[in-house]
This record gives sequence, C-alpha cells and structure tokens, in this order.
Amino acid sequence: MAQPPGSPTADLPAPGKPRLCLAMIPAGCVFRPKPRELIDCYLIPQALHGRVPDNLIQDGVAHGVDVHAARPEALPFPSCNRDRDGDHPVWGYFFTTRPEDAAGSGKYVREVAAGGRWCWCGGHDKGYAGYGAGEVYAFRTRFAYYEDDGKMTQWRMKEYRLNEGAACFRGVAFRPGAANLVVWKVYYELRIDEVKRPMEYNSSDEKSRTKRIKTG
Repeated sequence: MAQPPGSPTADLPAPGKPRLCLAMIPAGCVFRPKPRELIDCYLIPQALHGRVPDNLIQDGVAHGVDVHAARPEALPFPSCNRDRDGDHPVWGYFFTTRPEDAAGSGKYVREVAAGGRWCWCGGHDKGYAGYGAGEVYAFRTRFAYYEDDGKMTQWRMKEYRLNEGAACFRGVAFRPGAANLVVWKVYYELRIDEVKRPMEYNSSDEKSRTKRIKTG
C-alpha cells in the first residue's frame, strides 16, 4: 500500500518537555513555512491523526478560528508574523474546512458572515506531486477578499487542500471530521505604490535581516 507523505503516526510529547509554540520564537524571527511544509507537516498529520507532531510549533496553524465569520483584518494574527519592511506586512495560518455545500460558497467563493467574500484569483490551481508515482496529492488555490460593493481589497488568501483520491492515500483512514480540511494562509499584500524601495547600505553598514523559523 502506498504510504501518505510524512510520518504515518504523530509523535507523542516527551514527558516533561514543553510543547513548541509561537510565543517561543525569538525576537526578529517569523513563522513562514514553505507550502510543502504546510501540507506535509501540518495538514496531513491533522487530517490523519487530529494533531501535528510534537516537534513542530503547535499553534503555527491556528485551531478553532472561524475564518468564515470574521473579516480578514479581524483575524488573530500572531505578533511574530509581521514584517514592516516586506511586501506582506502581516500573515497567519488557520485550519478550517471548505464549505462546499454552504449557500453562496461554491468552489471558488468563500462567503464571510461579517461581510464581504473571498473570491478565486491568480490563475489555475497549483498541484503538488511526488511520493511514489508522482501523482498530485495536494492543491493550492488563490483568493482575494472583496467588499460587499465588489471592490477588491489588498487581503489575499491561499487555500491548501488534499487530493484524498491520490494513490498515497488509498487505504488510509482519515480521522472523523477531517473531510474537506484545509489550511488557509491569510495575508495583506501591499500595492506597488506602498512597497518601500530597498535601502542602500554602505559596505560598513550592517544589514537587518528577518529570519524564518523552520517547521521542524
């Protein structure tokens, strides 16, 4: 039987060892996992076991946030996920489900109870292949947030979902309630006229850098 990407079991916490969390990230560092890290290290373990491995940042992808109820600016973004000098000054990651059967929330629309909606944008879905036969086992879809009057805002969202029919998931039991489980990356994207020009440094100046925290 083909095995799903990543570990087939979620690591159990070591006795007396504190779980990793965003509050432990050092100043000047951010939590910004790559797409495959989000899929393999967070989405798949959560769908299979209902938790992420203990050696990962446990709240890197938030649980229990109703992203379909709140406008993006009202979402609880971690304080470490802010970059005043970058193109995306704020971002966050959230577990949620795809409301395929909800009124007005078809494949490419996500209605928001507080007003506005997420609408598909950015071309075709991106597929992530590999593991065995190289079949696509996950997808990414891009969305933009629109006001009720149809005006597009600068808020963006990437939705990562599993291809549960892929060969690597055949014979694998997903946990109850994991149907249509996805990860959202919600972020604010600056307009071109808002992006700061890069500063010029003399050879003697020290350049400031933002470090990315790895997931594991």
